[in-house]
Amino acid sequence: MSNQSGQITVDFLFSIFMAFSLMLLFFAISVTLSVVEITQYVAYSAARAQAAGHVDPKAQEDAARGKYNQLISSSALSSFYTGGWFTVSSQSELDVRQGKGALNGLTSNFQTELAGSATSDPHGIFMGVSTKLVAKVLNMRIPMLGSTSNDDADEGFATNVNAILIREPTQKECQKYYEDRAQALSQLPSGNSAFYNSQAYVPMEDNGC
Repeated sequence: MSNQSGQITVDFLFSIFMAFSLMLLFFAISVTLSVVEITQYVAYSAARAQAAGHVDPKAQEDAARGKYNQLISSSALSSFYTGGWFTVSSQSELDVRQGKGALNGLTSNFQTELAGSATSDPHGIFMGVSTKLVAKVLNMRIPMLGSTSNDDADEGFATNVNAILIREPTQKECQKYYEDRAQALSQLPSGNSAFYNSQAYVPMEDNGC
């Protein structure tokens, strides 16, 4: 075929299409990375609200869920999670982990997310929250290039965003600590000839024991 007129036009249109498709893909990746950082901040703020002493583990959990819902429902951040591009766990679905040692027997921690021995449980002191972030914006189908995910994966790309802090004792734990301490001190020898007078013991609760 000697007549090749218009071939440059076809190549140009194909190149423009490819460039536009890649531009959409990179835009989706850029927005996703930004929302991941925002979600990390939301998770950290919820974990920080939980980390304060409070009365008991239930009050700590309620504080975390309340702060989490306040942020994802705020006018500044709600648009990221209500436009259909991204979704996160709801307030009731938020995974709040109290760590090992709480008075109610809770042992939910980040043992599986952190490196360490599963038998010695070195991370039982850690507490925090975990929320599921789904980036539906990355689940796209580009003509002639195919889909960015499996055909049966309608949910989109998902990951868990965790915020891990050292667990703080609650007010009830502090009270129990001082009660046990007073009980142990009362068993020591006391009196005029002893080195300790158990009757003079006065418990003083400090911030965080």
